[in-house]
Amino acid sequence: MQIRIEHVSKAFDEYPALDDVSVTIPGGELVALLGPSGSGKTTLLRVIAGIETPERGRIWFGDDDVTDRPIQQRNVGFVFQDYALFEHMTVAENIAFGLTVRKRSHVDVAARVRELLGRVQLEALGTRFPRELSGGQRQRVALARALAPGPTLLLLDEPFGALDARVRSELRSWMRKLHDELHVTSVFVTHDQEEALEVADRIVIMNAGKMEQAGPAGEVFDRPASSFVMDFLGGVNVLRGSVRRGVGVFGTLSLPWDGDATSAATAYVRSHDLILHPSPGPAYRSPTDDTSGLPVVVSHVRRIGVAARVIVTSPDHGELTVELPFHELQRLGVERGAEMIVRVRSARIFTEA
Repeated sequence: MQIRIEHVSKAFDEYPALDDVSVTIPGGELVALLGPSGSGKTTLLRVIAGIETPERGRIWFGDDDVTDRPIQQRNVGFVFQDYALFEHMTVAENIAFGLTVRKRSHVDVAARVRELLGRVQLEALGTRFPRELSGGQRQRVALARALAPGPTLLLLDEPFGALDARVRSELRSWMRKLHDELHVTSVFVTHDQEEALEVADRIVIMNAGKMEQAGPAGEVFDRPASSFVMDFLGGVNVLRGSVRRGVGVFGTLSLPWDGDATSAATAYVRSHDLILHPSPGPAYRSPTDDTSGLPVVVSHVRRIGVAARVIVTSPDHGELTVELPFHELQRLGVERGAEMIVRVRSARIFTEA
């Protein structure tokens, strides 16, 4: 089921939590609402659910305008960050709750609970109580309970926020597989860029109550629409300079720029798009015949499994981070204090305008 949000605004005590937000969520996709704290992503989720009512704008579920429809009539499953399980009920009773209040038959309820216990891989734990489960298991129960009535839309508010890194990673992979089996239109809130890029089909990036960009996860990462999006997705180095007549100049570094204006500018370069060369460096030609580079000194070298992170210092731009395979680090013989040249494989340049 497709979800359309049209010019939605919502304020709390004159604070604009949402400011004229419009976005379409395609049916059957798993969509992440991504942004920093206070960006409006959770408010948008609650407006979609019917927990909050927008002051302006409309919410459409398919061809139905549900803006004024209460949450009970929207057929939405909601998973909270803190699970919100009933502690006095067993796992099976928690999952069955939504079906029981809808007065489904005992036979149907039992069959649905068995099915969902299997889907969330908790077949042997139906008689346990929430306090007897791990955080990851509790989150699976919360998801099964939300899925039990057969919602047309599944909403999740930072579903992995309370879990440790290893369990988060495992649950992300599991939820992606589960979604591929069920194809229920799903929207989840997160402030974790890696989580959004790994799990979501589509990402909606929020900032200060506005939508900065929405699109397929790969497109948002590869073609950020603004400096905020580029910076928020992380792993970037920031170079200050200017552009003029199709060239960006950032200290001793020159980069091609698709424009003819003259303006102050900022280049954003992901850590894996910086290339290290021993100083003074071998002859180098990029596809644009750009031979410029930044002289740097290696400050720190850290191995991270099969990769390495190198911190270098540039007289023009301060500290920069370079990420490269560990075998490449060994080949170059990079060590602290070494003088090197940094060149750029790819950059995004934004002018002040």
